[in-house]
Amino acid sequence: MQPPEMRAWVDIDLGALQRNATAVVDHARAPLLPMIKADAYGLGATPVARVLEPLDPWGYGVATIREGLELRAAGIARPIVIFTPLSIDELSDVRAAELTPSLARAEEIARWHADGGGAWHLAIDTGMSRAGIRWDDVDQLRRVLVQCPPEGAYTHFHSAELNDDSRDVQEKRFREAIAMLPERPRLLHADNSAAIARREPSPWDCVRPGIFLYGVGSGEGAHLVPQPVVHMRARV
Repeated sequence: MQPPEMRAWVDIDLGALQRNATAVVDHARAPLLPMIKADAYGLGATPVARVLEPLDPWGYGVATIREGLELRAAGIARPIVIFTPLSIDELSDVRAAELTPSLARAEEIARWHADGGGAWHLAIDTGMSRAGIRWDDVDQLRRVLVQCPPEGAYTHFHSAELNDDSRDVQEKRFREAIAMLPERPRLLHADNSAAIARREPSPWDCVRPGIFLYGVGSGEGAHLVPQPVVHMRARV
């Protein structure tokens, strides 16, 4: 008799995940910045990153310093962007691990610059109200941005899976915010899975697929449908 824990299991098809990522590249016609936060949505950040490496992504997105450290320990050398807000005290750990922080406050940008500078991304809130500086307050950062310009800038769409005008509104705000910067950052990114699946090509410099990679579609109106990645199995 088999032990109870062998009666059910989960199969993860990393080949399907890679094919989903390839479909995103072909559709968006832009480099990937895949989101592999939360241990790649529970599927394993390291194996997911390794299966995405042949697609030559620009970098990877994570939520915490610890997640970034795990990828560095696994030999991932590409840029790793931390997308959640950080405290000023954490910036030294970010620098030591050669990670890229998301910043939005003048004092933290100034500290990053004072400690040696380096690549960082400006988080702009265009309506999600979760993190970043409001799109209409970006001009308040002009002085510190002249001293320490960001490598990239981004925003988050709160409802790109809906067939309404919310994404258009947020993109308009994002463009207004970018126009207020002393200079255009080299990398602008905004498109999440649902935004990628609803248009082609992406108007931005790279795209941030997340849940699409792991087999979850974007609902009615999506032009791109992912292959299943996770399969629940059980013996009868």
